[in-house]
Amino acid sequence: MDVIINGIKYMPERKVTKKKRPFSVLLRETRKLSGETLEKAAKSLGVTKSYIWELEKGGAAPGLGVVQKAIKHYGITFDEIEDI
Repeated sequence: MDVIINGIKYMPERKVTKKKRPFSVLLRETRKLSGETLEKAAKSLGVTKSYIWELEKGGAAPGLGVVQKAIKHYGITFDEIEDI
């Protein structure tokens, strides 16, 4: 959820931890924190909405390109990802 004050958009900061977690959890958490819908996330990562949904549910394995785009787009660090 973001807040706009005097025309400046503020988004909550995500705590980066040293604890490794599955990519599906990180993707869902960072997408929701940024306030993006599945559709917007899919467009940002260059995939379909249903693929994002499958990734977030752990039903699909992400390709390296998707992981790289998610890292750049959401600020996930590679060290946080458990299952890649």
